[in-house]
Amino acid sequence: MAERVRPLTRGQVADRLQELGDLYAETPGGDPWAWNQARAAFLRHLAADARRPGFSLLIAETTALTGYAYGFPTGGAGPWWAGFDGHVRGSLLRRAASAPARPSSRA
Repeated sequence: MAERVRPLTRGQVADRLQELGDLYAETPGGDPWAWNQARAAFLRHLAADARRPGFSLLIAETTALTGYAYGFPTGGAGPWWAGFDGHVRGSLLRRAASAPARPSSRA
């Protein structure tokens, strides 16, 4: 069966929180206690991030959820952004493009 990628609205994200949390927790493995801790922390962060302006989440699915990616625009404020002019150096882009793919469903 072919996989499809599609965006979710905030309401759809809320409807599928449990499924997203399960996929997140299944990815790194670990014992049941670690699984529950990771899942709970992810769901707290996702719920907070979903309230940010510009939040967007894409899912990949066949008959079940197989992956997701989400993000939001950053304001570029604070000390971490000092000196950043919005341009990503070519060397960083080449390094990111040459990095081996990591088997993770999270963003």
